[in-house]
Amino acid sequence: MPNPPSWVGAAPNGSGPHPWAPHVISVTEPGGSVRYVMYFVGFKKTWGSNCIGVATSRSPDTGFVATDTTICASQRGSEAIDPGAYRAFDGKRYLFFKTCAGFRRDVHIQRIRMDSAHGVRPVPNTRTTVINAHSPLMEAPSLFRHGGRLWLFVSRGNFANCGYSTQAWAARNIAGAFRPVRYVMTTASSGFCGPGGASVLRSGDTTWIAFHSWVDRSGSPVRAAWVDRLAWNAAGQPYLS
Repeated sequence: MPNPPSWVGAAPNGSGPHPWAPHVISVTEPGGSVRYVMYFVGFKKTWGSNCIGVATSRSPDTGFVATDTTICASQRGSEAIDPGAYRAFDGKRYLFFKTCAGFRRDVHIQRIRMDSAHGVRPVPNTRTTVINAHSPLMEAPSLFRHGGRLWLFVSRGNFANCGYSTQAWAARNIAGAFRPVRYVMTTASSGFCGPGGASVLRSGDTTWIAFHSWVDRSGSPVRAAWVDRLAWNAAGQPYLS
């Protein structure tokens, strides 16, 4: 996105403006043409915190132009970050995201319905809280269907250290109650320092999980991106294979 929208400005700490946390989906339109929709996060000057924006392009890697859509937290000064899109079997589109105040207070995973055609505009009065999560911190939701259940992969803890991890929650349907099932990746179980920020997708018969972690445990300032296979045990629960 070469030209950030006018609502994006520098944060009070001087960082930015720098849109971040992109999540891109492809939408096939009538006639077969493809439009790419990118959800991203930026500091909204008039809101005083981070909000989610939407941009579109005909290419997956260039030329994105922002729409006038912004999705912010329910209270001014609180942030909405980490957008993750999901399309249900009935064609309805949803956006999952994290909201919180002051990074550590009033942490929620919320969802909102988006227009079914492109997923660009929120449907009024459809925002709901999926999980209230105060400790450890929770963020980066990624929704995936498998084995007759919806799996919500979330990051727990503080990404700045090796305590960051990935946890799976499950529900029977989009409106059902999500319950914690198991930790899919921790530093101890995976060998990665602070594995989180996961996105789960399917290619053919294989389920993949993309995530990031610190390159080592020696205080390196670099987080690297990884892709690995996700498998399912006899109880239908996900694990890193």
